[in-house]
Amino acid sequence: MASVAGLLLGASSARAEAPAASATAIVEGPGVKIGEGTVLHPIVGAETGVISNVFREDGGGATSGILRLIGELGIGSLSPQRLELAQGPLAARTGNEEEPPPAPANKGDLEFRADLSLTYDEYLTTNRNVRTQRDLSIAAGLRALVFPMGTWAFAFDDQFTRETRPTNFESRSGTDRDINQLRLQLLFQPRQRTLSASLRFENRLDLFEADDHDFANRLQNTFGLRVNWQFLPVTRFFADASLGLFSGLGSDSQKVSSMPLRLLMGAQSAITVRTTVNARLGFGKGFYASGPDFTNVLFGADIGYRYSPVGRITFLYDFDFGDSINANFYRDHTFKTSIEQQLAPFVVHGSAELRFRGYRGVLTNLTGPADRDDLIFALGLGGHYNFRDWFAATLSYNLLTDQTDFIYMTADGYTDDPSYTRQELLVGVRAAL
Repeated sequence: MASVAGLLLGASSARAEAPAASATAIVEGPGVKIGEGTVLHPIVGAETGVISNVFREDGGGATSGILRLIGELGIGSLSPQRLELAQGPLAARTGNEEEPPPAPANKGDLEFRADLSLTYDEYLTTNRNVRTQRDLSIAAGLRALVFPMGTWAFAFDDQFTRETRPTNFESRSGTDRDINQLRLQLLFQPRQRTLSASLRFENRLDLFEADDHDFANRLQNTFGLRVNWQFLPVTRFFADASLGLFSGLGSDSQKVSSMPLRLLMGAQSAITVRTTVNARLGFGKGFYASGPDFTNVLFGADIGYRYSPVGRITFLYDFDFGDSINANFYRDHTFKTSIEQQLAPFVVHGSAELRFRGYRGVLTNLTGPADRDDLIFALGLGGHYNFRDWFAATLSYNLLTDQTDFIYMTADGYTDDPSYTRQELLVGVRAAL
């Protein structure tokens, strides 16, 4: 049990690692029309490069070349973003600041989007343990909004992901897991009113594919209510309350049940034409059935500054907690800076993130639940060059380091430090129909 828990410790400690950008964020062609108002969007891509420390080992680990094949397929009605792109920003359509903008386009009674993304990784190396890590990750989602222009609306969002990654030591097994997240919302959005609200239900099913990892399987249900008050045209206040019912899943589960409570208040506003700010303050408690519990204030803020019409930088700080697969919970102090700049036809972006993470109630069979403190730093740089709207070249670099004070014992009696540093450099292409 200790070695398997340690395996997941390495697997879950690096949640700060940013996922690869969706192909639809880079290219999306006109698509293939398959019905009135319904368009099919196929996208293909390929990347190659090098990854250091494939197994996320302390002090190094295997380095390998990689070939990544990407296929995405989307189908849906015209999104609000594309409606605006087709008609121009509302504020700019009249050409006169004193004239009121026209009403938003009628979206009909149903707005939806379904997406499927497949990513296959082939490791280019002579190391057999690395080559056996070849795998297929999956992301699929369905989003729908019923009566989007009505006073009452219903939102449906279901997202499925198959996460694949090697273990944090050299092995031919992995820590593949299937995660399904469902979100249902009842929206109250009266036109020309300052108050709006939403009632939501969220369900998360988190399952590991390997039988010897099923002690970490989880089922999470959350109920929430949010009320918004539009105080000024660019200022909104909100209050949000949620209560969760979290538990392990299956007879082998080692997960402690909990009822996480969050009570939050916040504001979203624009200080100037170029500067925006979002802030929140509240209270959180885990209500864990046994072991350590979280009870503390929650707070965070992010500031965005548009230094040019095509450039924006943001700064974020956040203090929050979350349920953990290998502990009762973790709490994070998060600092993040991100920047995006368009230099047509180039788009470049970067981010730097620092997390001070503490796990409490870590699963172990040594001396009972333990504590673990990590310092996680992630750096991401990238960009793409659009030869056409439907064809682009991409370049990305990612650095992730996780340094921890926690040591665990493997099944063969050796101790292992799950700290690691990992780098990834990739170049590729994307094409859309």
